[in-house]
Amino acid sequence: MLAAIAGLIPMAVVLELVSEQYALLACVILGGLTVSSMVTVFLVPTAHRLIHRKDVRDDEIEPRSGEVIHA
Repeated sequence: MLAAIAGLIPMAVVLELVSEQYALLACVILGGLTVSSMVTVFLVPTAHRLIHRKDVRDDEIEPRSGEVIHA
């Protein structure tokens, strides 16, 4: 995904009149790829941790069946 973002940067900054439509398209694609990357890297793990936070606390307090706690 980072390669796609890096590859679209030259297309987004082209200053020729003919390529103006492609530059706008490249900007939209760059924005979408960047936002989706940030959501994947930051928001998804944070949401997963918040949702499953209670499960981790329960495992720390009570041992699983057959599990021995060493002091």
